[in-house]
Amino acid sequence: MKRSEETRTMTDVVFELEQLQKKLKEEINSLQSDKGLIQNDLEHYNKQLLITENNLKVKKEYFELLEGSIGCLNGQIFNKKYSERYKAKQRFENN
Repeated sequence: MKRSEETRTMTDVVFELEQLQKKLKEEINSLQSDKGLIQNDLEHYNKQLLITENNLKVKKEYFELLEGSIGCLNGQIFNKKYSERYKAKQRFENN
């Protein structure tokens, strides 16, 4: 009788271990699937990051060009106003 109980108990243990193994295999598969999804998301976000960095670089270059153009135009406007005032002053002094 004792031998039969030991066999049954061992059989129960083997069954429980097999169930645990099955559950772990499912969890491993789920984690591998999650890993694949995360890697795909990461690749997508890396591409988006590169696109965003490139757009940022281009926008900064445009900003700097506009800043330079505005500075140049403001300089021209100042020179024109100064020149017109100087000419008006000269005309006034000559009359």
